Order: sequence, then C-alpha cells, then structure tokens
Amino acid sequence: MGPSMLTMQERMDSMGLVPGDVKVQAWLSIGLLALCILNSSGLLLARFLSRAGESSIRRALGARRSQLFCHFLAESSLVGLAASLFAVATCWFGTRLLQQRPADYAGLAHLDTHAIIVALLLSLGACLMAAVIPAWRSSSPEPAIGVRATP
Repeated sequence: MGPSMLTMQERMDSMGLVPGDVKVQAWLSIGLLALCILNSSGLLLARFLSRAGESSIRRALGARRSQLFCHFLAESSLVGLAASLFAVATCWFGTRLLQQRPADYAGLAHLDTHAIIVALLLSLGACLMAAVIPAWRSSSPEPAIGVRATP
C-alpha cells in the first residue's frame, strides 16, 4: 500500500499547528457574523418598511418593482461600503498597535492588499445578503394600499 493522503486540515491537526482555541474562535467569529447579518437584515427591513408610503407613491407613478428593488440594494450597498471602509481602517489601526508590542508574534501581524480586498468583498457580500429580503419585501407594496395610507 502506498502512503496515505491527508487533507491539509488533517495534516495540520496531526502536526498540532492549529490549537483548539483558534478553532473555537473561528466558529465564534462565524456565529457573530451570522448574528450581525440577521441584525442588519432586521434593521434594514424596519427602515425600508417605514418608507412604504414613499414606495407606494413611486409605484403609483410608474416605477417598477425591479427599480425599487435596485434602489434599495444600492442604498444598502453604499451604507455597507462605508461600514467596510471603516472596518478596514480600524483593522489597520489595530494591526499597527499590535506591531508595536514587544511580543515575539508582533512582527508577524501585517495587512496585505489581498487581505484587504477579500475583507471588503466579504463585507459587501454580507451587506447584500442582509439587504436582499428587506429590499424584496419593501419593493412589492401594492400602490393603492400605500397611497391610501399616506397622509
């Protein structure tokens, strides 16, 4: 029999390269991201539904649902882009603080262009995931119902 093939994860586990704490922190980070996406989705839904009268008037004036949907997604994307840039700036600042520590691992901390691009794309993707359902629900009011309820 030939040598057994191990996946990268199995090889790293067998060599003890990834401590258990790191795995727990990774799962906690994924859970926090999921919680943030759900929270953002709820906030966007509340924001978009509070503007139901505006959406109904725009529908009554001839705007298509797809136009309203794209408008809501674009609005959410701009907010997400601003939040992403703030997060990258905060991460850069934190990395600079970490590099100034006297610990041995301080020199290992750095941000490269690839990591920044991936972070921006992931945050924009999370923002769009959080905005799809609220944008869809808010772009589909019947014009007559919303116009009648508008003062």
